Parts: sequence; structure tokens; C-alpha cells
Amino acid sequence: MRISRFARPFLIILLVASAVRILNAQENAASAQTQIPNAKIFGELPGHPRKINNFPTASAVSPDGRFAVLLHSGYGAYTSERKQSLAVLNLETNELRDFPDDRLGRGAAQTYFLGLAFGVDGKHLYTSMASLTDPLGKKKGSTGNGIAVYGFNDGAVAPERFLPLAPRVDVPAGKVRRIRYLLKAIPADLSGGPKRWNGRRGRAHPGGKQQL
Repeated sequence: MRISRFARPFLIILLVASAVRILNAQENAASAQTQIPNAKIFGELPGHPRKINNFPTASAVSPDGRFAVLLHSGYGAYTSERKQSLAVLNLETNELRDFPDDRLGRGAAQTYFLGLAFGVDGKHLYTSMASLTDPLGKKKGSTGNGIAVYGFNDGAVAPERFLPLAPRVDVPAGKVRRIRYLLKAIPADLSGGPKRWNGRRGRAHPGGKQQL
């Protein structure tokens, strides 16, 4: 069937409009996809997940229920300055903020471990840090094993101080510990609580929990 020369311009416009609609649909479908670190691609996911730093291993909710904090102990993402970080999600506004720690960048001798907890006042965060190569923090830039204390103010995180964990030199009766791990007392978990011991809040349990 021959197309009239008068109809050709309208047919071209129709084809161009159809192509534009197809391209827009493809772009919208691509923007709705999420690729996770193992290269798998998902379509729309329930809950509208947010991009965060690498390898979240612990989370804690503030005592007032307004904030959720995630501890990222993997290789830092470029968006987090290639440093491990604490991410704070405002549960009221859904705002997400990331707080990289300068002590936990590439080549650091220490890393976040598994512990993350709020203090009972909600104004402090406590995280466990561990080091196999410099557990006593003798090298420049090293913290050694212990508890990192952060100030927490309306969703903002700021480093305050570091509580070193003394090496464990005694071994319980009937137990054997390899020499290379003798000086490495690593805090593996943290929990908040109102108890006090000897007038001071908190007590460390090497390889176990710390109550704050």
C-alpha cells in the first residue's frame, strides 16, 4: 500500500513519539531497579531500601525511638570516603546521614567489630573496635582494641574518646590459648543498661559483652 506524501510527515511524527515513549518506559524501568553488591538486580522492592555504606553488621535504636544507627564494618564505599562509618536514620523524617570515622580508612590497623549500643542517656554511642596487628595501639594512628565513644546530638555523631581494653594475660584453668591471641582481648558485643559497678558505669568482658 502506497502512503500519500501528505500523510508521510504525520507518520514520521507518530513513529518518533512512539520511540520516545518506549525509551522513557525503559529509563523508568531501569531507575526502579536496584543492584546489590553481589551483582544481582532487583526490581521495585518493598520498603524502598536506601543506599548505605558497605557491610552493616550491627544496629541500635535510640532510647527515645527517634533514630536508628547502623554500624558499617566492611571496606568503606566511595560515598563514605572509603572509610567505615555510622549511618543515622531519622525514623520521623526518613532522613539518612552518614558519619565516616577518620580512624577507619584504608590501611587502618583497626576496624569496627560487632558492638554498637546507645548509652542510657541517649547522648552517647559506643562501638567496639578491634585490631589483630596492633591490639595495644602502639603504632601511630592506631587505637588498639577497645570501645570508641561518640557524642550523639539530635542525629549527629561526633567522636569523643577511646576506652582501651587491657590485654588478657591470664587463661582460665583447663583452657588453652594460642600465643598470638594472648594479648588480643576483643569486645565482641555491647549492650546498654542502668547498672553500675564500683561507682563507674560499665564493665568490659573480653571477647564477650560490655554493659554501658
